[in-house]
Amino acid sequence: MKFLSIIAAAAIAATMASCAVKTTPEAEGTNAVDPKEQANSIEAVDTAKGIVDLADDSALRPGMTVDQLTFIDFNATWCGPCKMIAPSFHALANDFIGRVKFYSVDIDRCPETAKAFGIEAIPTFVLIRPDGRTERFVGTDSFATDTELNRASNIEEVTSIILPRMREVLDKNLK
Repeated sequence: MKFLSIIAAAAIAATMASCAVKTTPEAEGTNAVDPKEQANSIEAVDTAKGIVDLADDSALRPGMTVDQLTFIDFNATWCGPCKMIAPSFHALANDFIGRVKFYSVDIDRCPETAKAFGIEAIPTFVLIRPDGRTERFVGTDSFATDTELNRASNIEEVTSIILPRMREVLDKNLK
């Protein structure tokens, strides 16, 4: 039993290491990805709601140019807070379809992308503006307090708290 605990701890530590890296200067200078390459490297998982799920590490890089506001959700399948905030992200994508690009990046499937963006905790949301400026929101506490979330008894209540605040961020940046 002790052996299994050690193996489980090592596996968790290895998984967490993929998002515990700093952004390198080389990654900072990376520019736009070739659109043909980008089209081949992403797969639409939920096109009805406008979210693109990255299939590999070649589609997104810090410093890339975007033609419209882009909102990236860095997450993992094993992350509880990621699962808690996912319905809000999906609802937001549905509300802003055609006006904002939405990407979902599983840090285990795209570790180099997470590393390039300097992701140290998840969920992390990165907003990229067409003028190149970026903004980062780390954790659910970027959009709601722990007290508010603790009072919520289900995902619908969490969404009702977080979604309006996420919507405000996008509305402010679309003006």
